[in-house]
Amino acid sequence: DPRDEDRAKEIMIAGFKETPGMMWMLGKYNQNHEGLRRLTDYCLKESQFYKGAFISLDRNTVVFIFKVSAMKNSLSLMREQIIMFRVTGILNAIRALRLKKKINAIRPKNGLCAWLLARDLTISGNKSTYEVKREIFEWSDRLRQPIYAETTNSRVRTLYEKIGFVEYFTMDHPYTSGMIHFKRRDFKSVK
Repeated sequence: DPRDEDRAKEIMIAGFKETPGMMWMLGKYNQNHEGLRRLTDYCLKESQFYKGAFISLDRNTVVFIFKVSAMKNSLSLMREQIIMFRVTGILNAIRALRLKKKINAIRPKNGLCAWLLARDLTISGNKSTYEVKREIFEWSDRLRQPIYAETTNSRVRTLYEKIGFVEYFTMDHPYTSGMIHFKRRDFKSVK
């Protein structure tokens, strides 16, 4: 639904503004609304390609999650990757690809990758966040696969820990101040 896509992008733009680990890619000249919109377009297209873009029933929380084994380069994503090069600039695009390669080398090859989790912070309460959490945890449990996530945002890091993720690795972010925190939530056996 195009309205869901627009709403997802709106939530993602607000979330990216709070995440240094995403904003560095845009450089100081592209951190305007157009640069953020193009970044969210790319992220949404990539997640849709992997069949991993979800929005809560109340349309206040977005999650991009897919099987790590599904991640691959594709000609279908080539157009979006070229757009990203234009938005980030060649140097930052190369840096982003190098960082993605480092993260993919650290993240185990089995399991689910929760690439993005964002909610509308202007709405009080966490009902939609818990709805999404329950759904992805049940999916993880049914598949008997852990969920992996990385974050540079301290608020998100705390949220992951509150809902049962543990930290399995940290590294300095090579292109901005701060750390990248690697999180894992192990599946629970389904009876």
